[in-house]
Amino acid sequence: IAKPGDSAGLYYYAFVPNQNIKPEYFSSAELGIRSSFWDNRIDIDASVYYNVTKNAITLAFVNVSDLGYESADQHEQDARIYVNSSISNTTLMGLDFYIRFKNLAKRFDLNIDIGGSLTDGKETLPNGDKINFTRGVPSVMVKLKTHAKLKKGFYCTMHNYIVNGWHRTFLPSADYYVNEYYPNISGYFVTDFLIGLQIHKTLNVFIDIDNVFGAKYGGIDATGTDADLRYNPQTCFNGKFGLS
Repeated sequence: IAKPGDSAGLYYYAFVPNQNIKPEYFSSAELGIRSSFWDNRIDIDASVYYNVTKNAITLAFVNVSDLGYESADQHEQDARIYVNSSISNTTLMGLDFYIRFKNLAKRFDLNIDIGGSLTDGKETLPNGDKINFTRGVPSVMVKLKTHAKLKKGFYCTMHNYIVNGWHRTFLPSADYYVNEYYPNISGYFVTDFLIGLQIHKTLNVFIDIDNVFGAKYGGIDATGTDADLRYNPQTCFNGKFGLS
């Protein structure tokens, strides 16, 4: 980024690459089950897991003039760089599940799918602080899908998404934030709805509505750095009509 005024000809480096970055070390244990019941009208797929990540890739700050970058502005804040941390590690355990109920009402060919994740974990930060949660990971995520054929040719599908709150990724130390609400991102509930008519095997008409109730949610936490916006608003109620 070129600097104006007294710093003309100098550059502010927000991020710099690390050519010596090493892989993270990841180990995992998992136990699962997959089965069908009630004359194959109920399918279940579930697994529990325990993951450990070491030699984590974490954020650090560096004076770019010390790295020999051309025309670096030494009066600006240090640049961000990703490095490996021998201290930092993450432990994550959880349950992933998927259940499908098929043909519950034969007249409407009603199918219901329920899936989601339940997680818990802890971390050691690069400075040695320990936290009893895993950053950037909601502890509860559930998706409910309902699909039915109302009359000949008519069909509808509804998706519901439930996600509870999670913790922002950027956390240099356990007590970094003075405002305890700032590092916490709120959960959300979103409903999408699709209704269509199969007029012919080659012609389909549909109305697709996303975020039916206009839920306001955000917090992508895209890069895990101090440069992220805390709240990244998502599209609210929107719909479309189409032919295919």
